[in-house]
Amino acid sequence: MAINKKVNRIVGFEAANSYVKYRTVDASDVYFNSLWRIPEVGYEAAILGGEDSPNIFGIDGENFYAGTRRKGYMTSSSRDMERYSSDEYRRESLIALAHVANPGEALSVVTAIPGDHYNNKDEVERIITETLRGKTGVVNMEVNAEPLSFGILKVKTLLQPAATVIGVALDEKGNVRKGYESLTTNEKIVIDIGWGTTDIAIMDGMTVIKAVTVEKSMMNAYERIDEKLKRDNPELRSMNYKLFDLEKDLREGDVFEKGGKSYKCADIKAAAFEWVAGEMMTEIANIVKLKDADAAIYTGGGVIPLRSYLKRYTDGVNAMLVDDPQGANARGCYVYGVAMK
Repeated sequence: MAINKKVNRIVGFEAANSYVKYRTVDASDVYFNSLWRIPEVGYEAAILGGEDSPNIFGIDGENFYAGTRRKGYMTSSSRDMERYSSDEYRRESLIALAHVANPGEALSVVTAIPGDHYNNKDEVERIITETLRGKTGVVNMEVNAEPLSFGILKVKTLLQPAATVIGVALDEKGNVRKGYESLTTNEKIVIDIGWGTTDIAIMDGMTVIKAVTVEKSMMNAYERIDEKLKRDNPELRSMNYKLFDLEKDLREGDVFEKGGKSYKCADIKAAAFEWVAGEMMTEIANIVKLKDADAAIYTGGGVIPLRSYLKRYTDGVNAMLVDDPQGANARGCYVYGVAMK
C-alpha cells in the first residue's frame, strides 16, 4: 500500500513503564502496558472473539493481545535508556499507534520521556526514531487479521512534566486556554509521579530550566506492600506474581486476591502510600522549595492514589492537580504536535 508523503495524523503517546497512553484528533485511551503472545493453536479461536482484549495485533510474525494482565504477559518496564531500542518497546509503541492509524496514513509522533533520559534528549530521540521508523519509515502490521500499513514521518520527544504543562495551558489547536494564561509565563515546579520514577521540572514560562528525576515512585510503595504481605503470609513467598498484579487489585480496592485467598491490605497500603509520599517530598524539598514557585503542578498516574497523602506537603503552596493526571502527558504531546505542525 502507498503511504502518504505528507503528515495527515498527529499522535501524542507514551509507552510508560506501567500504562500506555495515546491521544489524537478523534481518539484517546489509557491501558495497562502489557503484551500477551497468542499461541498459534489458539489464534483461530481468538480471532472469533470472546477474549479479554478487543483487538489482536499481528507484528513480527506473531500475534498479541495488548493491555491484558493474564499470566505470562510481557512489558518493557526497564528504567534504562536501552529500553527504547528493545523489541518490547517497539511493539508496545507501534501497537499503540495502530489503535489510531488508518491504512496509508503518515504519522507525526510526539512522545514523552523522564527527566534522567531528557538530559540526553538528542540521543534518546535518535534511538526512539530509529526504533519506530526502522529502515523505511513504513510499518506493516495486522489488526484482527486485516493488514494495516502506515508511515511514521517524524518523531519528537518532550520532557514528561513539560508535556503536562503544554496540555493544560494550550487547547487542541495550540492556542492558550482561557484562564490558564499565567501558566505560559509564571515560574512553576511540575511533579510527575509515575510507576518507576518521579520527575521534576522547574519551568520559567514554557521553558524547562532544570529537569531532575527522584527515585522514589509508586513502585517503591508496592515493593513495601509486597514485603509486608510476604512477611505476614509465608505462603505468598512461593507464589508467582508481579507487583503490577498487586497494583491491579489495590489501585481502587484494599484486598489482594491470590491463590484462592483474599488478603486484606487497607492498613498496609495506607502505611506504604504515606511512607512513599513522605520520602518523595523529602527528596523534592532537597532539590527545590515549592513555596518559592508561583505554582506547583502535580501530575502522573501516581497522583491519584497518593492525593490525600500529599496534602500535608502543600501548606503555603499554590498547588494544582491537573485533570486526568494519567493521560495528561499524551494530551500535551498531541497539543505540541499540533502547535508545531
